[in-house]
Amino acid sequence: MKISKVLKKIYNTNVDLFRRLWEQSCIHRRAREIDITNLYNEVHQHAAPCFVLSTGRCGTKLLTEILQKSTDIDPVHVPTPELTYYSEVAYRKAHSDPDLINKIVDTARYEQIRDAWLLQKKYVETNNRITFFCHALADLYPNSTFIHLVRKPEEFITSGLARNWYSGSVLHDEGRITPEDKELNQAEKIAWLWNETNSFIEEFKEVHSSDRVFTVLSEDLFKLVEASQQIFEYLSLEPPKRSILRKLIAKPINQQSKENSLGETITWKLLEKYAPLRSHYFNGH
Repeated sequence: MKISKVLKKIYNTNVDLFRRLWEQSCIHRRAREIDITNLYNEVHQHAAPCFVLSTGRCGTKLLTEILQKSTDIDPVHVPTPELTYYSEVAYRKAHSDPDLINKIVDTARYEQIRDAWLLQKKYVETNNRITFFCHALADLYPNSTFIHLVRKPEEFITSGLARNWYSGSVLHDEGRITPEDKELNQAEKIAWLWNETNSFIEEFKEVHSSDRVFTVLSEDLFKLVEASQQIFEYLSLEPPKRSILRKLIAKPINQQSKENSLGETITWKLLEKYAPLRSHYFNGH
């Protein structure tokens, strides 16, 4: 890593530390003005967090940086805990044991959502591990909203192959959902992952009203200022200036480097068989 990048990371870390210290002071000052005994219920009843549902590798880092331009938002891309392992548990037990999933995500996220609410900010989480907790979050926070971010499966598969997903040697494979067919190769498993995750989200969208979930194509987010503006409009917040948004999308963030590509050819046959939901979002493209 270049020295300039190291110094930038050190600077940003210190800026973030002082910001957090100041926010903690504000949070405790605000807490003295309210009824703490009923705070838990107040937060769940009145907070309006927003959660980005996605497969990951679809522009969530860029979206986070866009959201950071608003002083009314507390955007979180890599929260603690990240829920890497329990994301898979939520996928398996979202319907069979909803109480368990509610308890896991409430334990993991309540304090962060509470602090944002006390700061009078909107908590927005772009972490893709939160996706399979969507049913629980919708129940826990009646005023919560969701953004469904979708990237073309061929791009997602290429990215997953470059990161060696489903190899058994990648830490995040611990919490990655897996198909029943163990004979699938890596590309097929990653295609299945894309389709299964988006199918799960589509099922969630069928249960909830259309105004509670806003769908955004990653390709639009990467290229069109209007896509970012629509997201702020959906959140009922003032968007940054177009010039700021244009500058952000002009510089790729967390982009897959060409030298890491495995050179796999993503065929239409593969997509039609393992990612049939593609036509639902990208028909004709």
